[in-house]
Amino acid sequence: MATGKLIVAVREGGYLENMIDRETELLVEANIESIVRAISIVAKDPEKYKN
Repeated sequence: MATGKLIVAVREGGYLENMIDRETELLVEANIESIVRAISIVAKDPEKYKN
């Protein structure tokens, strides 16, 4: 977040109050398929996710 880069993060833990889904990061379920899908979304349109 501090670097201006989108974060792909697992939707668990105490840090969630600091995150805004689809603005500063993509929050995903804690499984490989969800993480890969989120990275693929960013890779297809990286300009959309630049801050």
